[in-house]
Amino acid sequence: MISCTSHREAAVPRPPTGQTPTPRFRAPAALWGGIGWVAGEQGREASSVAREALIRYIAWYLETHRRATRQALHYWADTEGGEHFADPSEPEFAAAIAGLNGEGNTFVTVTPAGGSAAWYARVLVQAGGYELECLTPSLSQQRRGVYPSPEAAAAVLQGWLAGRARGSEPGRPAAGHAPTSARPAGAAGRRSAAGTS
Repeated sequence: MISCTSHREAAVPRPPTGQTPTPRFRAPAALWGGIGWVAGEQGREASSVAREALIRYIAWYLETHRRATRQALHYWADTEGGEHFADPSEPEFAAAIAGLNGEGNTFVTVTPAGGSAAWYARVLVQAGGYELECLTPSLSQQRRGVYPSPEAAAAVLQGWLAGRARGSEPGRPAAGHAPTSARPAGAAGRRSAAGTS
């Protein structure tokens, strides 16, 4: 198990299972063959190509269905309940996470601006805390942990995003994706599904 660590609050370990869950879905052999061919051409694992395709679809869906009055420069945070946050700061991440509940608004997704598939992050509310998972398609930069408060989860999430700015993964977002400490306070914008603040 790969878990996050926080400079503020320690992660609660996930119950040991012995393996990472592996959801399955049916796909024709031709589709898997295409993924294998692309992976061979790029010198990558087929699973990395498949994960990138899934991340790209999620990012594309959110990008095309988001109704906001401004554009994010670095990343978007979207809640299941329909709120959209452009370049949120750490306190705004914490506020979005604090607004999660057991039904109808159970998670926050974070994706790069512009529909990139360079990475993906999600915070899910669950009994006992907030599960944060951050990953790149290759899983070379993966973090997972359960945190007792929205502030703790937001701090680790913001730290992971700062790592993407430092260039730790090929195919990362372009330079200029600054961590929160390099942006003026209040520069992030919160937008609802209807595009209102």
